[in-house]
Amino acid sequence: MLIDLNGGRASDGREHAIAQSIDLEWVFAKGKGREHFSVSVNSLAEAVAALPIKWPTTVKTKDQIHALLAIPKRVKWRQSAIEAIDRSHPPHDIMIGNGSGIAVLRWLLHLILPYPTFLLDERYLAARLRIDPASFSQLIGGPEGPAIKRKLRAFEYRGVLHSFDGTRWWRPGIEQWIWDRTKGKAFDEDAIRELVHSTLSRRARFTTIQTPVVSLDQELRPTNELIELATSVEIKPDGWPSFADGAWIPAASASDAAFVAFIPQSEKNKL
Repeated sequence: MLIDLNGGRASDGREHAIAQSIDLEWVFAKGKGREHFSVSVNSLAEAVAALPIKWPTTVKTKDQIHALLAIPKRVKWRQSAIEAIDRSHPPHDIMIGNGSGIAVLRWLLHLILPYPTFLLDERYLAARLRIDPASFSQLIGGPEGPAIKRKLRAFEYRGVLHSFDGTRWWRPGIEQWIWDRTKGKAFDEDAIRELVHSTLSRRARFTTIQTPVVSLDQELRPTNELIELATSVEIKPDGWPSFADGAWIPAASASDAAFVAFIPQSEKNKL
């Protein structure tokens, strides 16, 4: 059972780490979330089918990865997206001469989709827009959802595995959109609030936190709780990519046994 492979702890939301530890692309729990299971399996099968029969030479390797990720071509944030992908260490060298290209899918499944990298899920997008994540989820799933999704469609990730585990959005696209619509006031609270109200929904519930970050739970999974960056503790969980946003917990949780091993000494000295 997955719970055994995860050291007796809950496996939900930790499938990527379990799969990585036993050298698999992914693992699925039995008898749970049947509808989501079929969507994920289909997405994985489609991603495998999209891989080239023979991986290209060194010169074309990056182009092939960019094609699989379906980076929009006629957007001014395309180069920013390419640079962000490069910082995320895609498996260029491993792919040369490899006919399957499975390493690209492993990279996405293990290191990109589960973390805030060049792609953002609902929670991290909500935090960037200063919206309470639960409120954003309700808006996306409610009557205004289709209209909100249309407004964000230009930044929606549509590459391989796009339907594997919920919607993801291109961070460079979101940042460009915020910059343009706020006229350069990309981190101004009032400007972002006006952007959300004028383009997404006037029913969004905003956080009052000055610099909000997403908090992790005891299983190292992102939660709907936003916490203040200045009073948070950054932890270094095993497998958390160096190129992803930081992993944060409330300072009050720093003494919890689930986190102690992941707190760097430099952070412990501040407590």
